[in-house]
Formats: sequence, C-alpha cells, structure tokens
Amino acid sequence: MEASGITKIECPLFTASLRKGIEVVDIQDADAIPDEYIEMQVTEKVDKAALKRDIKAGKEINGVSLKRNPTTITIK
Repeated sequence: MEASGITKIECPLFTASLRKGIEVVDIQDADAIPDEYIEMQVTEKVDKAALKRDIKAGKEINGVSLKRNPTTITIK
C-alpha cells in the first residue's frame, strides 16, 4: 500500500489503513549505555514443563493440577 501511495482501503467486510509507526529506542550497543539507565531485575519462574512431566508420571504436587483448555478451531 505504501509503495503505491494508498493509505486506506474500504470494503464491506473490512477497512485497511496505514498508520505511522511509533518511535522506539533502538539499542545498538548495550554495553555502551551509562549505568544510570540500567535496572537490575531478578525474577523467579515456575518450570511448568517439569511440573507437567512429573504430574503425568504420577507424582502429586501440592497446589498444582492438570487441566485441559477449551477446544479450539484452526482455519488455514
């Protein structure tokens, strides 16, 4: 659309339009950034794959159970 100069296409089923992109910070060299712009983050993450594996193997783990998500449809 951009190459042909079209900014908006309207049809009965949809409307497609171009929108100017937002400004983002592009970091080329993270090591060159001053320390005042660096924040330290420490996070814990649950290993869901290990939990699932162990539960399926018959291990009982407090506070955890398996459930099945709702059925979905795939259209290609």
